[in-house]
Amino acid sequence: MEKLKMHSPDLIKENIAKIGELFPGCVIETCDESTGELRHSVDFEKLIQELSDPPPPPPPPLRFPLKTMCTTPKSSTPPP
Repeated sequence: MEKLKMHSPDLIKENIAKIGELFPGCVIETCDESTGELRHSVDFEKLIQELSDPPPPPPPPLRFPLKTMCTTPKSSTPPP
């Protein structure tokens, strides 16, 4: 007969690990105040930035016709 585990899984750690897989820059290590151990937690400000709409793309570069930039009259006499 198989013995049952008499404790529930730590769902918080599992959820933080899932967020870390999707957004690795949003999971940080913090010190637990009660035990003094390092643990993973979510930086919600970074997560909100990751989930927000991306910035609009930059405007296309301006293209000027080459005729307007290179139309300087050529003189037949050399400069003094």
